[in-house]
Amino acid sequence: MLRFKNKIGRTISIFVFCFLTLSAYSQISVEENYMGFFPPKDPDAPPRMHRYMFNIQHVNWFDAPAGVVVEPYSYGFDAFRFIELPNEKSTFSLAIGFGWSSYHFYNNAAVTTNIDLTTQKEFTTLVPFPDSYQYKRNQLALHYFDGAFQLRFRTNKKNNIFLYPGFKFGYLFNNHTKTIDNDSKYKVYDMRGISHLRLGPTIHLGINRWAFTGFYSLTALFTEGKGEQLSIFSAGISFNLF
Repeated sequence: MLRFKNKIGRTISIFVFCFLTLSAYSQISVEENYMGFFPPKDPDAPPRMHRYMFNIQHVNWFDAPAGVVVEPYSYGFDAFRFIELPNEKSTFSLAIGFGWSSYHFYNNAAVTTNIDLTTQKEFTTLVPFPDSYQYKRNQLALHYFDGAFQLRFRTNKKNNIFLYPGFKFGYLFNNHTKTIDNDSKYKVYDMRGISHLRLGPTIHLGINRWAFTGFYSLTALFTEGKGEQLSIFSAGISFNLF
C-alpha cells in the first residue's frame, strides 16, 4: 500500500514539474511558442496546432441500477496541453499531452456501501431516493489528472478539417457526492470501492478551432466485485488553440 502511495506521489510530482516547465516555455515569443519543440526543417511542412484543448461535454454512464437517472444537464470539463510532433512531408502527426478533467453527474440516487456480514466484503451501489424525499440538487463529482495520446490527420497543411483519434488515461485524485435539500447541504468524500485509474478511447472531429469530442471509459467507475460496474462516457464540443 505504501509503495502504491509513493508511486502516486511521484506521478503527481512529475505532472507538476512538466506543467511548470511547459508554462515557462510559453513565455517565449509567439512565433517560437507556436512552432514548439523540434520545429520542422521544411518551411512548407504543417505547423504544430491545437496544443491547448478545452472541452465541454455532457457526461453519463451505462449499466446503472434500475431507477437511477442522470440528469441531461450533467457536465464535464477538460483542459489539456499537447506537444505535437508533425511529419515534415505529411498532414499526419502524433501528439502527447496531459491535463485535468472534472465530471459532475446530477442524479437521483444515494451512493451506498453494503457489507456482507458473512464474508465481510463491501459492495458500493446507487440507491434511488424515495419519492417522499424532497431534494434540490444531488451530484457525484469526479476529478482526474490525465495523460493523452493522439493520432492527428488533417485535410491539408493549413488548419482545416481534422480527425484526432486517441486514448487518455487518468488518476482520480478527488471524488465526492453533494446533496442539497430543504434543510441542509452535505458532502461525502472518497467513495468505497472506487477505481482510481481509468483508460479509454477519445475522438476529436472538427474544422479550424472547433471540434466534436467524445470519450468512453474502458474501466468501470468501481473496482470489479466492490461496486456497480458503471461505464462512463462523454460527448461535447472542443475549442483548440495554437
